Amino acid sequence: MFAIGIGGPIVGAAVGVAIGARKKTPSAGLLHGLGFGLLGTLALILWFIYNAVISRMGFDSVAGFLVNLCIFVVVGIAAGLGIALLARRHRHRSGTDGGQ
Repeated sequence: MFAIGIGGPIVGAAVGVAIGARKKTPSAGLLHGLGFGLLGTLALILWFIYNAVISRMGFDSVAGFLVNLCIFVVVGIAAGLGIALLARRHRHRSGTDGGQ
């Protein structure tokens, strides 16, 4: 998990630059790759939060389960909204609206 959390952004940025260079947009590739790689860091952070909640409230605690559920739902909604916003900006800049 540490390798994914720490190495993910590095590998993601490198792969993003390589793919972006093929499309003649290395800076955009860097940002996309780095963003994708940061998902590993997010997973590591959520793992630490999950372990802290479980250590504090117990593994078979309903309250601990609900706290973790709320955290993961909020993070998931925030990530989804952020990705949707970035995709909408990208479509707007590129002039494609998906037929809408």
